[in-house]
Amino acid sequence: MQLTTPDLKRLSLDRKKWLFLVVTLLVASQVQVAAFPSDPAHLLLSSDNSGSPLSGPKEIYLTLNETALGDSDIQKEQSIYLGGVQFAFPFGYLAQREPDLFSIITQWPRLPARRDGPIPKADLIEILVTTRTGYETYDGLEGWRTKGTFGPPEQFARLHLLAFSASGIGQYYRALDLRETTPSGKPLAFLCDWRIVDVPESDQRCEANYHYRGPLWLTYRFKRKHLSSWREIDTAVRHLLDSHMVEK
Repeated sequence: MQLTTPDLKRLSLDRKKWLFLVVTLLVASQVQVAAFPSDPAHLLLSSDNSGSPLSGPKEIYLTLNETALGDSDIQKEQSIYLGGVQFAFPFGYLAQREPDLFSIITQWPRLPARRDGPIPKADLIEILVTTRTGYETYDGLEGWRTKGTFGPPEQFARLHLLAFSASGIGQYYRALDLRETTPSGKPLAFLCDWRIVDVPESDQRCEANYHYRGPLWLTYRFKRKHLSSWREIDTAVRHLLDSHMVEK
């Protein structure tokens, strides 16, 4: 079939329309990506109570606010009702709110409300409270205890933690003193990223998961370089939540 001049013009116009559409979509996708940090802070939350560590995790992305916050904005309290408990947090703490969870970002060691843009990643602490059924990190550790501990004994004494290797998952740490427990009475435990020579400890993370109270589960994550302060971090995280409870 031989194309006429009008046909050729129409084809040329159709090509231009398609090209415009493709360019528009590309630009829109770039704008959408640019609206979020390139490396957002995130927490992992188990989707069941099987005790399998990070089995089928759901990633909860905490969008870090790149905009500076004024003092008045930081101190404005936001009421949160979750699992029959009312919390009231200054706006500067909150990163995410959903019907079944809320998340907080703060900075070690003082755990302040953020005020002028993102918190330095090296000191970032992420906290998530949810009514979704979680798991205790200690339960995930149980399957690896038979493989024995790793690391020099002096390291255990210095950290007051026992370390266990979990192939393909990371490294578990459990409180040396079994009297140091979560609210449910299980030994306090942490799951940390694998130690990688080329990755500084300021980029490696440790997390704790446990039953907090009632229907509420708690996950918090901090940088591995602060692992030696695990006791203080756990106490501070619980105190931060408890001190912002309005109705228990």
